[in-house]
Amino acid sequence: MMNFTVPEINLIYIYLGATRNETINNITEGIPHITDPDMLWLAESTLGKLTKLSDEEFTLRDFEVEYTKAED
Repeated sequence: MMNFTVPEINLIYIYLGATRNETINNITEGIPHITDPDMLWLAESTLGKLTKLSDEEFTLRDFEVEYTKAED
């Protein structure tokens, strides 16, 4: 299973869609609005990991719970 960093989980949660593809599309649509180089790197890194993740693995993940745990 793909490991995501806390910042990546936070980004996924912000752009979370109903499916892996929808989440990828949401992040991709947000990229032109990102001006900070570190945030741009984070978005691209997260997209790379999401692209490698299967739809089944994405469905099995609960990013809301992971986000909540990361915030604790």
